[in-house]
Amino acid sequence: MASYFRVHEGLPTAYLVSYELITNVALIAAAIALGVSVRLRREARAQAERITALTAEAAVRQAREHAQDERVQLARDLHDVIGHTLSVVSVHAHVAEEAIGHDDGAARRAIGAIQSATSPALGELRGTVRVLRSDAGPSAPSPGLAGLGALVTSIREAGIAVELEQAVAEGGLSAPIEAAGYRIVQEALTNVLRHSGASAVQVRLVLEGERLRIEVRDDGRGGDAPAGHGITGMVERARLLGGTVRAGAQTGGGYLVQADLPGRLGA
Repeated sequence: MASYFRVHEGLPTAYLVSYELITNVALIAAAIALGVSVRLRREARAQAERITALTAEAAVRQAREHAQDERVQLARDLHDVIGHTLSVVSVHAHVAEEAIGHDDGAARRAIGAIQSATSPALGELRGTVRVLRSDAGPSAPSPGLAGLGALVTSIREAGIAVELEQAVAEGGLSAPIEAAGYRIVQEALTNVLRHSGASAVQVRLVLEGERLRIEVRDDGRGGDAPAGHGITGMVERARLLGGTVRAGAQTGGGYLVQADLPGRLGA
């Protein structure tokens, strides 16, 4: 508009085009560029704030999911430890009750077996309590396959013949796989002790390629899967690690638990 009226007033067109018009256009372009820049900065700031909020929300959700996973894991461990220990204690308490006054030696051995079973269980429970009381502590340590010897001994002392075949080299498994393998065997043997009426059980662990195969087979009465959370816990443990568990009665009697786990996480 300024250029138009200046031309109308008689100013030279060359002057207006070469100087004033170019200057005015440059100023207008600068104002537009400044406005666009401010708008883009505001949008970028708003976008950054949205990303920060979403990131924080995702972190909170992930922390909650992790906490829930930890609680479920602790619940499984408590179920396995307490269930196995109380089953062993119950068997030996009955032995001691029947032996008192008739065979004091057998009664003392039964009480000694109870003490042997409860001592490590109390240690695991204390570790779990420490984890529960901690705001952000490491998970309670879980036993590995090295603990199977003591586990089998406790079952033998309860009057069940146990044959253990363990063909897994030391260090051949990831620690979580070892812990899961131990817990699966522990729960399977606890079910044998509680439900099967078996006199003998075979436990087999072998590393075939990159897969850990576990079998716990008893000569009991078979039947349907025992009620409770034991079988469910075994299945969940295996699934979380990329494995499977199958359990069922066998033709001709007995019960079989089979687990297939990766030897190492990611395998």
